[in-house]
Amino acid sequence: VYFALFIHEYGHVMAMRAVGGSVKGIYCIPMVGMVAVGTSEIKKASHEAIIASAGPILGLIPVVLLYLWYRLTGHEWLLKSTMIAALINVFNLLPINPLDGGRIAKCIGRSIDPVFGLMIVGLGCALVIYMAITTLNPVLVLVSFVSFKTLEGELAFSVVARGAKRCIKECQSSTCEGR
Repeated sequence: VYFALFIHEYGHVMAMRAVGGSVKGIYCIPMVGMVAVGTSEIKKASHEAIIASAGPILGLIPVVLLYLWYRLTGHEWLLKSTMIAALINVFNLLPINPLDGGRIAKCIGRSIDPVFGLMIVGLGCALVIYMAITTLNPVLVLVSFVSFKTLEGELAFSVVARGAKRCIKECQSSTCEGR
């Protein structure tokens, strides 16, 4: 399973480098998984979508390899490992920020309308909080906490961005002349 997680995270690393970003490293978070960390913020939504998509795409490789190995040997543990790796990949595609699916959905939503992107992040947050409450799964509780904190950041960014745009418009209009 750690091999599958590493390959998934390495997909993010490759994509970060491909879009001109630099990588700090891949870190293991016990009982949760792994995370690829960049050294700089991703400025373009298209780059974030590419980076977020690369993990699940590369994450298919260990799933396929484990399944082929199972078919060759018939060892049940390989089938179970295949199913776990596939389930992790699918879970990661749920539209919950900061999971890959949430990051992809946020980028698509923002490309349509910034408010729509914010709504997607909020719905994903509500979904994971609901899942955490109904299952009492500690990993989902952790993901819901991180998702909520991400939503807070998105809301703050949205308010600041709107205020900055309004300020720029005012300063470009005649009402700002002479100030």
